[in-house]
Amino acid sequence: RSPFTHGRVARTLSAVVQSTKAKSVTLFVPAMLNLDSAKAFLTTFWLDLTPDNRFRSAEYKKKMPPLSKVVIVAETPDHVPVLNRAVTESRWAASGTRYAQELTNSPPNYCTPALMAESARAMAEELGLKVKILDVPEIEARGMGGLMSVGKGSVNKPRLIHITYTPAEGSIKKRIA
Repeated sequence: RSPFTHGRVARTLSAVVQSTKAKSVTLFVPAMLNLDSAKAFLTTFWLDLTPDNRFRSAEYKKKMPPLSKVVIVAETPDHVPVLNRAVTESRWAASGTRYAQELTNSPPNYCTPALMAESARAMAEELGLKVKILDVPEIEARGMGGLMSVGKGSVNKPRLIHITYTPAEGSIKKRIA
């Protein structure tokens, strides 16, 4: 098995871009990379290019100038549609992953249940999803004693977030969660 995985190459490239403080980068993507491989590579590349600096000093942030331009070159014209789709889907995947990482990697004094609930509400509304946030009275009324017991261990009151996706067309065939 090759030690050169898509993730390892993408992380190494991101590290080089950051350490050299490059303003732009050109990526040559060989035609042998199928859609899934290109998405995996690009998702890792985007994620590693955007570290979570929310709790870093302003001085540290100045040391990390943002990359302003990424050019992706396909080996063959036939590979351009594959790469266009890989770029679009990997940007979405990286954005969603970054969002989740920022919430889960936040210190608990910052990412309280209330902040988590409001972040979920904003994200759901932006994406056109239904969201219902249950607070303490509703949690108690529904008999969710386990959640209330865990919540008593914190000064921050618990919340339960319920997000629903309803397809625009067709009917729901299966509930998954």
